Amino acid sequence: MTALEVVRCGPLAALQDTGRPGLARLGIPRSGAMDPRALSLANALVGNAAGEAAIELAWSAIELRASGGPARLAVAGAPAAVRVGGCVVPHHAAFTLEEGETVMVARADEGVFTMLAAAGGFDVAPVLASRSLYTRGGIGGVEGRGLRTGDTLKLRPADRDPGPLLRAAPVVIDSSAAVLRVVRGPEHSLFTATAYACLFGQTYRLGEQSDRMAYRLSGAPLERERMTEMISTGTLPGAIQVPPDGQPLVLMADCQTIGGYPRIAMVIAVDLPLLAQCRPGASINFTEVGVAEAHRLLREAASRPAATWTWAGTPSAEPSFAALAQDCRDNTVDALNPATWA
Repeated sequence: MTALEVVRCGPLAALQDTGRPGLARLGIPRSGAMDPRALSLANALVGNAAGEAAIELAWSAIELRASGGPARLAVAGAPAAVRVGGCVVPHHAAFTLEEGETVMVARADEGVFTMLAAAGGFDVAPVLASRSLYTRGGIGGVEGRGLRTGDTLKLRPADRDPGPLLRAAPVVIDSSAAVLRVVRGPEHSLFTATAYACLFGQTYRLGEQSDRMAYRLSGAPLERERMTEMISTGTLPGAIQVPPDGQPLVLMADCQTIGGYPRIAMVIAVDLPLLAQCRPGASINFTEVGVAEAHRLLREAASRPAATWTWAGTPSAEPSFAALAQDCRDNTVDALNPATWA
């Protein structure tokens, strides 16, 4: 059986897939890849299903060695230098790692999260139907943790012959700034008109104290009409919570399932990966859209290819994106409608 041996890796390398949706009622966060677009693209390049688990590198490097046979790999997301031996491998491209060869993926040049997928997927037992690591709960990943030097990750056989090597057009990532579209949150009436003027008219900065649970922002404080205690209620990725100091934080993939801070707004699903790829110090601006527009944008994103592809085979054999769209669902959350929070 083909396997990838971890020759060395940074502290923030872990298996992530599309996570554990539908378990919030049990207090279990969804988790999953911080940039689902990169996960889907890396998997597509090696012929996997879009949600197959891949190695997520959070501004971290890794070196892997193939054993037991060759492995087809692809790297997508935050652009990082990839080398097999002394040769440079293009980003957003599939390549074959022969038995005994090593691949080195450096820290990202831009952005934060780089995904490395392997044809067939990793032969790691799922926990609650997902291989995603949830660090705080110690579930998923490799025995409830991230990757370490010396780990061996067995690969499952590919379901089908992926054919010639695929390559995708580069995906532009700006880790220094993002304009995020939001819908108003359930507690929007608790905030003053000045708070909304600040939210939509001022620039916020991404703070150093940001992780997979939440990204903390700093800037003009968001004032409430009244400082009342709030009963803890459901939360989910994209929610913009406002603590008593008025400095907003945006919940991310590993966010808690309930919280007591009021939610002034929700970052729409298609824009959350843009924030995920921002680095501390990045400029963050918000603009408001309606729920219907958020739904339209998600449907539009699901109906078009993730990238422009080139094919190493004959033009008549170019791949179809129909399979990628079959499992897309309209899962935009309406912050004002609890029925959509599942």
